[in-house]
Amino acid sequence: IIDHVKKNYNWDKTHGRYASKSPKKFVEEKFGNVLDVNLFAIGLLNASGIEAKPVLLSTRSNGKIAYDYPFTHFFNYVIILAIVDGQKVLSDATEVLSLNHRIPSRCINEKGLIVQKDQVEWMGLECLFPSSITTNFSLEITNDAQLLVGISKYATEYDALQYRNAQTSDQETIAKSLEKLGYDVIDTSIVVKNQLDRELPYVLNYQLKTHPELVSDKIYISPFLSETTSDNPLKQNERSYPVDITYPKRRVFRSIIAIPEGYSVDYLPAGQRISSDLFDLNYSASINGNLLTVTFDYYFKNTVYAPADYSKVKSYFDQIVKKGNEKIVLQKAAELSRLDEISSN
Repeated sequence: IIDHVKKNYNWDKTHGRYASKSPKKFVEEKFGNVLDVNLFAIGLLNASGIEAKPVLLSTRSNGKIAYDYPFTHFFNYVIILAIVDGQKVLSDATEVLSLNHRIPSRCINEKGLIVQKDQVEWMGLECLFPSSITTNFSLEITNDAQLLVGISKYATEYDALQYRNAQTSDQETIAKSLEKLGYDVIDTSIVVKNQLDRELPYVLNYQLKTHPELVSDKIYISPFLSETTSDNPLKQNERSYPVDITYPKRRVFRSIIAIPEGYSVDYLPAGQRISSDLFDLNYSASINGNLLTVTFDYYFKNTVYAPADYSKVKSYFDQIVKKGNEKIVLQKAAELSRLDEISSN
């Protein structure tokens, strides 16, 4: 039923707490505001024998609701609550590329009010399922001192939805967004998988060319390029209100670097491990023959962190910035350096 509404009726991108037109007119025109779309879906669910009710809420951009005095001006959005096999399932028929048993991240804002007769009941809107992005890199230094990089991204849950909405599967659109990061992308290498298959991870593959940092006889390489966080978003020394990250987030980075002939590893970042009820971080680097493997992952386990945990969360971001941006140093063999010096003279 939700798929039927998503495929045949369009949301006009407007919020609200009242329908903009009659059901008959909505069916004729096939577009409307969030109330038109989701109330119509609720009607279809109830008609099919699935109990469904509206849930009034305030979107994240609209602010928090004062639950003791929930005046109507606090509310600006309505989603669907369906009872399926005795389980409460939240849905939103406006988000075409979202899983049908998820609500948009804009709606994850504490609690919503179930609209029903003779009972006041609040429904939690939090999402406890982690969303993840796994980024795999393969780096090779060519004979003409270029760095050829292959990148594969795998995104799930809300992270996958963001990619599906922002990137689509159009090569030109993706190439332009990557160029904004300063990447020289090989256009023909861009491949998208599962753009419309919401049950599977969103996959993006591409190749790019860049230049490693060369200083004398050393090569400095950022194993994850500019894909990791480079700046701590938490700037205050203290904070009196929670840190709300919307949903649990996991990030995984794996880089395999081919050490060029005549070079050896001069500096390798130290491994690190953090594990707590709030956060996990792992960093490791190893050498096997001429291949150097660097793995870095972190996981924010909560959706909301209390003010008492602010200093911990801030320190976690400090570690993410530090470890994610550490460079590997390759040293040219002394014999090759002397040969280069002789040939240049």
